[in-house]
Amino acid sequence: MRDRLTWALGVLVVGLVLTAVAQAVAPVAFPLFDGVVVSDPYRYLVPPPGEEGSPTSAATTIAIAGGVSPAFAVYTNETPPQAEVLAHGGELAIATDSSAVKVTIDPIPLPSSASGGTVAGNAYRFSVSDQTGAALAFLPGQSVTLAMRGPAGISASATIARLVDGAWQALPTEPSGLQDLFLTNASAFGDFALLGTVAAPPSGLEPQYLILALIGAGFTVLLGLRYGAATRRRKGGSSPGTSGSRRKGRTPDDR
Repeated sequence: MRDRLTWALGVLVVGLVLTAVAQAVAPVAFPLFDGVVVSDPYRYLVPPPGEEGSPTSAATTIAIAGGVSPAFAVYTNETPPQAEVLAHGGELAIATDSSAVKVTIDPIPLPSSASGGTVAGNAYRFSVSDQTGAALAFLPGQSVTLAMRGPAGISASATIARLVDGAWQALPTEPSGLQDLFLTNASAFGDFALLGTVAAPPSGLEPQYLILALIGAGFTVLLGLRYGAATRRRKGGSSPGTSGSRRKGRTPDDR
């Protein structure tokens, strides 16, 4: 029983150490919902040296029923998506002859002359139209939710901004609950981007190698505990040439 307790405590200690090191190496700024989400590397339209390229686009067509704009969730294919738009339904002005809503999200080159802040990652064009390609406007007081993910290390104070007359106009922005992913409510479509700074990756040993080394060290500790427990059992057992009960010596009555 004592050996099992020692083994269990050893496993617990090693797990706590690995958890603490993982948080120190790659800290999570916001709580994670629905388990741990493994993020794809950020994909740049014009990738800096050493970064990933080829960001994805999104396009969906949804039929209109009852003359009311439909609900939709359209997002790019990264995990988590780098750009997403969500509507509950009824936010858009629909003409009587409209039969479908087409939603597209495309990464676009950064406007070279835009003012108003520093863009972190890509700019994206959000477009919503009917089946003829005519842009759809919002009904008064309505908005949809936009979500944008920035590169790893983006500042927690990053804001989503819309390009208006050559300048980025910041919108009220909130963290989504997933790291590097932010939300805003938009009452117009167009070109959007995240404004903020991106911290340089930590120098020194790569995090994945450090974690692998610590996992190896953890297994070594567990094996050591198990070996020590086995050794104590052997030392506590019977030695060769002896038995659990000693024979009684002969007495005069035995003769």
